[in-house]
Amino acid sequence: MPRVCGLLLGWTLSGEQRKTCKRRTHTGKMSQGNGREISSLCQGVQILRPKPQSPLGRKDKMKIDKRDKIFSLLVRQRAEWTCEACHKKYPENSAGLHCSHLVSRRYQSTRHHPLAAAAHCFACHQRLGGNPLEFAEWIRNHLGPEKTEYLLAMKNTLRKRTQPEKEDLYQQLKAEYARMMELRKQGKRGRIEFRAFDEAVLERREKAARRT
Repeated sequence: MPRVCGLLLGWTLSGEQRKTCKRRTHTGKMSQGNGREISSLCQGVQILRPKPQSPLGRKDKMKIDKRDKIFSLLVRQRAEWTCEACHKKYPENSAGLHCSHLVSRRYQSTRHHPLAAAAHCFACHQRLGGNPLEFAEWIRNHLGPEKTEYLLAMKNTLRKRTQPEKEDLYQQLKAEYARMMELRKQGKRGRIEFRAFDEAVLERREKAARRT
């Protein structure tokens, strides 16, 4: 009984606490005395809430660097500070709107790709992150089947950026953000897309090749 209640409330009991609860309820019945004991035992137990997780990769604790910060601004500004799930509007730079990663940030090939993130409010981020199947369905509906498959293929492509590449990536993200903000100043409303770093690099190389 206490184990069931603990699961429903998101409690985490230590191994010794679980053994104690099991010994005191092995008959399947709970006396009034046992009820008081278990109530006392569960006092101070940590209550855990589900953390947002990406359905396309394991959630890892990773250090947020300057590229992640500017990428987060790009994703939220792209959506004009509107949650892409419930469509609630937020003030600019609001902490209530998150950059929700559709693929775990541990995958360098997609970590800063425009397709790999969306703007979600806290509530939608928690709901979708706590329900991977629902999140995966939302992604497919949001991106469409082709882009979703492209994102999955890109995730499975091993990529490790050099330090110069990381700095080039940062400058590219900053330039895209400056371009986006200039468009906003000119009165541009709604969604504004930004280019992926690798696609921009490829375009520059092709232009350079044409000039030679």
